[in-house]
Amino acid sequence: MTVHYETDDAVLRLTIDNGRHNLLTGEMYRQLCEMVTRFLNDDTLKVAILRGSAGNSFSGGDDLKERPRPSGMAPHYPSILWGMTRNKPIIGAVDQWCLGGGFAVLLTATDIRVASPDARFGFPEVAYGLGGLGGATRLSRLLPRTIAMEMVLTGDYMTAAEAKRYDLVNRVVPAEELDDVAGQFADRIARHPRVAIQTEMSAFAGGGDLSKPDAVELTKTLARYQQRIHAVDQSYDDLQIGRPAPLNLQ
Repeated sequence: MTVHYETDDAVLRLTIDNGRHNLLTGEMYRQLCEMVTRFLNDDTLKVAILRGSAGNSFSGGDDLKERPRPSGMAPHYPSILWGMTRNKPIIGAVDQWCLGGGFAVLLTATDIRVASPDARFGFPEVAYGLGGLGGATRLSRLLPRTIAMEMVLTGDYMTAAEAKRYDLVNRVVPAEELDDVAGQFADRIARHPRVAIQTEMSAFAGGGDLSKPDAVELTKTLARYQQRIHAVDQSYDDLQIGRPAPLNLQ
């Protein structure tokens, strides 16, 4: 049970590898936190792909047989991962099951998503007496209230076609094409300058909760920073635009 970290030029591939359903353990959450932090602070990398191991589910959720369960960890690595501020994009590639904690990871830690027709999404926690562990709060921002409430209260699953209809995923492609399509997205992103990618991510993350005038000012500020970089050939690191602080996981 592990998460693999593999790089190819400017692209990182993170692979969840824990059997057929790729259940998430506390140790795997810790690895994901450390690997995403490493990715964010590696200046050679521009974009990442998060996927399940070949032929297996993206993730069937937390390993409920583990003691202590991931939900009872201290530090609580799942919430660290869910709340992490990122200035680089992650692409999710989903086959088969994407449930519970795995679905929460997909919703919070990825920006572009590709799914196979067999992908199934859901928060079945209510059936185990574990309601309220992230599902409702995540979905409420992404789906119409009635659809989100149906998912979390019934524990039923959403198909890949339904996820595409509600814009939870960008593409639905045959399972054998998942890696290729995710890789194509990554290559299209990686061809751009790192500073532009990171600035777009920072603007998108920071602008959503701002008033219109403040959002315009943020845009102007980010534009001035980029112009300064191009004018004086100053490194992005010196300006610290949107760069995440090192994460202390001890």
